Amino acid sequence: MQFNQGADAKMGGSKITIADIPFFNHLDAGDIMAVSQHLQALSFAAEDMLFYQGDPPNGLFLVTSGSVKTYVYAPGTTKKVVVKLVKAGDYLGEFGLLDGMPRSASAMAEVPTDVLLLPSRAFEVILNARPSLAKAVYQRLMEMIREQNKDPMLLQESEALAAKGGEPPSSEMLKNLCGILRKINFKKLQR
Repeated sequence: MQFNQGADAKMGGSKITIADIPFFNHLDAGDIMAVSQHLQALSFAAEDMLFYQGDPPNGLFLVTSGSVKTYVYAPGTTKKVVVKLVKAGDYLGEFGLLDGMPRSASAMAEVPTDVLLLPSRAFEVILNARPSLAKAVYQRLMEMIREQNKDPMLLQESEALAAKGGEPPSSEMLKNLCGILRKINFKKLQR
């Protein structure tokens, strides 16, 4: 793994911008600039691990080139079950970024891969300083719940949380929405 500090505009030599990453496409220019100032460029060789299931979260990974395979082990076996293939222009690690829970899957670079890392601590600082960012993240989490969810009870739970929320959404609300998304993903793996 190679590390470069100050990845504010480089995006790994790619034409992908932060605004192109779905997690951030609700942000205004000021929020994008605030996030950009904290990004760290990392490069991984094929089969390098970004993180392992159970690791403490360290931030959000924005894939700018290459691809990352996320996987879990089937219960009671050593068989890897692929959860998702994350390609350039997508992201991983958002749940841990928001709720601080250990990594729910392992992540390995499939091919040489460049990412931008938004460290958890930096995100917390930005989130507290910029209420518009909290609102944008909230909107993205609600979109994810609506897109992924087939369980009316979980959808109802997320809508109830939304109704209770203030303006801007609290970090506790964002954590709770991540909890709902973790439940959805766990149910998918059970099938």
